[in-house]
Amino acid sequence: MIEVLESAAREHGSVPAVIADDGSTTYGELYAGLRPVGGRQEVALPNGCRWVSTFWGAMAGGAAVVPLNPRAKPDEVDYIKRDFYSGEIAGQDVRVVQYTAGTTGRPKGALLTGEGLLTVARGHAESWRLQAGDVVFIPNPMTHIMGLVLGVLMPAISNATVLTMERFEPGAALELIERHRPVAMAGTPTHYHMLIEHPDLAARDVSSLKFGLAGGAASTPDATRRVMDRLGLAALLNGYGMSEACGSISRTELGDPVEAHALTAGRPMPWLETRLVDGELHIRGKPVCLAYHNRPSPAVDEEGWFATGDLVDFDEAGRILFRGRAVDVLNVGGFNVYPAEVERVLAEHPAVLQAQVVGKPDRVHGCLPMAFVRLRPGAALDAASLNLYCAERLSGYKVPHEFRAIDDFPVNSAGKIEKYKLRELAAT
Repeated sequence: MIEVLESAAREHGSVPAVIADDGSTTYGELYAGLRPVGGRQEVALPNGCRWVSTFWGAMAGGAAVVPLNPRAKPDEVDYIKRDFYSGEIAGQDVRVVQYTAGTTGRPKGALLTGEGLLTVARGHAESWRLQAGDVVFIPNPMTHIMGLVLGVLMPAISNATVLTMERFEPGAALELIERHRPVAMAGTPTHYHMLIEHPDLAARDVSSLKFGLAGGAASTPDATRRVMDRLGLAALLNGYGMSEACGSISRTELGDPVEAHALTAGRPMPWLETRLVDGELHIRGKPVCLAYHNRPSPAVDEEGWFATGDLVDFDEAGRILFRGRAVDVLNVGGFNVYPAEVERVLAEHPAVLQAQVVGKPDRVHGCLPMAFVRLRPGAALDAASLNLYCAERLSGYKVPHEFRAIDDFPVNSAGKIEKYKLRELAAT
């Protein structure tokens, strides 16, 4: 992978590679200052020059990298680090171990190869049609798979500049867009809604933006048109991906109608094969992880197919339509929240006997976590106490925004909890 940076430094050494809160650096400076590191390397830094330099130093030394969210709680980080540094890393060319929570609530390390990561990054670079020196605004955390692919790898392949920030703040983001003139941006739907609702928007020049990518949550045609109109975008693309596929499974295209951007996840990427098995999307291709670190079972079947856990259909144009999730993952402003992880934390609270977490519809974030709790005998619901307990153990977007006491959970004839009924209650 280091050949990508070598080429950018050789051919466009004076082009800024990164513009961030901690300064800026050119491709020539970035390459000349590399400190190669082998073995296993964690990157627990906010977006910026230091993040990018540390990552490329690991690539230069042939290391496997684990991105760690610097805002994650100690318990989350400790578990990932213990897992990452133990056991043998299976397979060849593993360059990133991207941890993603499973249905048990414990993170799993997807083993991603350099070939797979570059396949996805090159595909985006070609479709974005970037030229050397173009600026792209990517506020997504670089510890997130799409922040890494779109904010680090894609710009280097295109000899373009990534404009980023340690923490998204819409007023500061608008000022950066006006000053540095990015041609495109990628973010969560929440980022876009925060930008168009900010009082400074009318006074800022954001006319350099040609299009945006807003993967991570469904929308409506009216909401998509509003973002496009307020920011002057030719299109607001929608994408769908997951860590196990190097972040990208499908995406709408610049020529698609607004309804397609809002209501579908676009067509599957050309580097992937797809099939439906009982309505569940399965994928196969170079970017798909073959295994999870320290897990005995392979991530794919004997033919290389990976089960995404998402129930989908295809429309007449071959675009993906979501019907639901085979696992009850919540999409909170583009970030995955796994109810089992939150439920496990709540169950450890002394007043809680059992907990179930579902999504409560929210106009800005798509949904917000909501917890139904069965309390221990004699205990009373104390939402403030539960909120603080979760906030001390979980990242902020995972903390339930509402707690509701319930005597008994609805169950089916087999005794399994019927979460759809809880979702109906949450929506009332």
